Formats: sequence, structure tokens, C-alpha cells
Amino acid sequence: MIRDASTALGRDSKCLETQEKPLTRALEGLFGEETPLEALGIQTRNSVLHFSGALELVFEDGTRHQTGLLRFESTFPVAEIERAVRMETTAERLLTVENSKTTFLQLARADRARSTLLVATSFPSQAVRLLLEKLPPGLPHFHFGDTDPSGWDILRRLRETHPRPVLPFQMRWRPKKDAVPLSSRDQQTLTRLLADPAMSDCHAPLTAMLEAGTKGDYEQESLGAPELEKWPFYAGSLEWCESESVGGWSTSLGE
Repeated sequence: MIRDASTALGRDSKCLETQEKPLTRALEGLFGEETPLEALGIQTRNSVLHFSGALELVFEDGTRHQTGLLRFESTFPVAEIERAVRMETTAERLLTVENSKTTFLQLARADRARSTLLVATSFPSQAVRLLLEKLPPGLPHFHFGDTDPSGWDILRRLRETHPRPVLPFQMRWRPKKDAVPLSSRDQQTLTRLLADPAMSDCHAPLTAMLEAGTKGDYEQESLGAPELEKWPFYAGSLEWCESESVGGWSTSLGE
């Protein structure tokens, strides 16, 4: 745990916890990419899987840890996920959501049919990486994140974490008056994303942002609360969501 790591370094138990953000930024500068403390083997509060939906841990002896009867947010500690040989769900798809404090909770309450396994994540923690490894490989995976450079970089990292295809959900560059201008670091991130073959299907929104020079209306909360009580939650996105191909997303980009 993060407090054990603090004391092992000779500091008080809450040192790393209170300095997590500046330490993460320092690690990013050192390694040249987003590097959470989990990447160093230090478990933090992000090492707990936050999810909503039917999910079971199946252990080697055949026993199971089930959460199918629980509503809204549930959690699994990373130690339990590590012990499981596989994870099972009756959901028809996986939707990872960047904002855990608003959008994730809104979607959890809207999913009355419980047909979607919702998982809160930004850059994938150890718990999320284990989830992707142990879920059935055929389960479709969508990601709903902010559309600033960091938001798209999270999508890239999710794709990098596991070979399962990850499609962007409701992610497109939206213009906004007086939007936040791109910093030099943002521009560097966009250039790197555009050069990455794994992000070739996302060139249209990335290029639009780079040409506009602003982040646009990038926060996913600006889309408002879900309008529908089942997948795909937002009116006007049915046609795209029924397509599980990158091309299906691209053709609806301008709608």
C-alpha cells in the first residue's frame, strides 16, 4: 500500500499520499510518458477496481465472488483480482469511463437493463489492467473520456494495455467559444498521437483540435446526464453504437 511505501522510504505514512500528483508529474517528466505510482509497484487508492454491473471473480478452487445483485458502484481490491483465474460478466459490453465522480455514477444509475459493465478509469491502474486481462476476450470494449489531449492519450494507453479493440464512445472534438488554448505540451501529445498507428482511426478529431489550437468543449460532463435508460444512453448515437467497427464511428463523426 502507498502508506507502507512512504514509511519504507523513511517518511511519514501519508507523505506519498499527499504528494501523489506532483510525484506523478515528476515521473512523467523522467520517463517521458504518463507514469502512475502503480507502474512502480506502489498500490494506491487507484489499485481498487471501481465498477457497476454484473461481475464475478472465479478462483482456482472453483469458488466465486459475485456482485451481480449489487446496484450502482461496487469495488474489488487488486489482491482479489490477482487471485482470480478469470472474470465473468453477463453484460453485453464493457464501457470504461474517465470521470468517476459524475459521469460514471450517472451512467450507473441510467443502466437499468444492466447490459453494460461500467468501469471507472483514467490511465489504467493495475486493477484495470488485470480486469482487461481476465475478462472474456470477445467482450466489446468502448471508452468514454474527455476529448482534450490527455483524454485521447488515455484511450491510447487502454489500447496499448490489451490487444482487445477499444472504440471511443461519444468522443469527438467540439468547438467552444473562449476554449482553453493548447499548451506546448498538449501540442506535443497531439503530434505523438497522430504519429501512432494505433490511433489512426482518431485522426479527424485530433487534427481538428490541433488546427483549432484549443481543447474545445472537451469535458465529458458537458454532454449532460444520460437521456436514455439503456445503452447507448445518449439520443442520436444509436446508429453509431450499433456498429462495432472503427469505420462506424468515423462515419458518424460529423453528425
